[in-house]
Amino acid sequence: MQAALERSVRKLDGVQHRIFRDENSLVFGVRLAVLTFDVIRSASSASQCYSKRLLSHNSHVRTDNPDDLLQLSSPLWAMAFLGTAAWRVIACRQPLSPLCRATARCYSSQSTHTTEKSVPYEKTLKQEDGLSGPTKPLPRSADVVVIGGGSLGCQTLYHLCKLGMTNVVLLERDRLTAGTTWHTAGLLWQLRPSDTEVELLAHTRNVISSELEEETGLETGWIQNGGLFIASNKQRLDEYKRLMSLGKAYGIESYVLSPAETKDLYPLMNVKDLYGTLYVPKDGTMDPAGTCTTLSRAATARGATVIENCPVTGIQVKVDDLGVKRVKAVETAHGTIQTPCVVNCAGVWATKLGKMAGVNVPLIAMHHAYVVTERIEGIQCL
Repeated sequence: MQAALERSVRKLDGVQHRIFRDENSLVFGVRLAVLTFDVIRSASSASQCYSKRLLSHNSHVRTDNPDDLLQLSSPLWAMAFLGTAAWRVIACRQPLSPLCRATARCYSSQSTHTTEKSVPYEKTLKQEDGLSGPTKPLPRSADVVVIGGGSLGCQTLYHLCKLGMTNVVLLERDRLTAGTTWHTAGLLWQLRPSDTEVELLAHTRNVISSELEEETGLETGWIQNGGLFIASNKQRLDEYKRLMSLGKAYGIESYVLSPAETKDLYPLMNVKDLYGTLYVPKDGTMDPAGTCTTLSRAATARGATVIENCPVTGIQVKVDDLGVKRVKAVETAHGTIQTPCVVNCAGVWATKLGKMAGVNVPLIAMHHAYVVTERIEGIQCL
């Protein structure tokens, strides 16, 4: 068993990804997680367990207990972790009542082998030889250099250009979205405990759902399918009630639902041990890679420069007359760009990049896992 698990691991930039090559190994992994960690809510059959478990691909998890992070060392940590923390579902069936606005997403639309369709590991998870050099010549100078071509880097580049800056360069060590961004779920919700976060999320939603397509004519893959926050205890339900009140202040539609109302909205869910849920009808999902491509095209149309296959090797700094350390230039294997400003958007590599400039970035990288399946009966593909 251990040898089989080790053989199923692929690495991308030092991050492990596990590939289940056939349905039997996937079901075994799911059942093992159920037996060991009580991940999935009680179900009447193995097929129900199979279906419910796979919905977690579309879920995000939050925990207030640092000890939960220790579970990351387990090959099935994602499954186990979801069993002990609140989980978010953005995948629901066709509406059954006026309140039901959430719809389902199918991650494997064709009944073909997952290793060739839904999991493109032959092209993306193995180490490939990159191009011999950067995709564009490096400029001698720039007003701002953005390092990292994922969702954060592309968003930063786009908004700098919207502010009127044109001499802006984005450097990506590989290809755009080649890091974490390409396999994220693309969830976009609107409610957070912080007023600032709520406003930022509202702005992001407007950009993704309408502004980008209107500006570029390109789609971002936006699907407004609604979101559910699951409360498995009274304290969490009280927190969701506060979030609903905060949402009302900002005009965000949301509802606290009873277990019975949740069952009407999402019949696949076992609600016997729920205290309630928070339902946000206008939450949704996007295509992360497509969104980044659209953002970068919009930025380059405004004068920005995007250079791929150009890893940063160093950041030059200088100390001014007041003793303040300032950025002087960005070094790459293919040349140096003089710049007074660097934006660190390197994701899991942000700490390493910060050290180049003598800056400590308090970031901890964690293993990420997800499950891709064939089409599951009862989950509608839209």
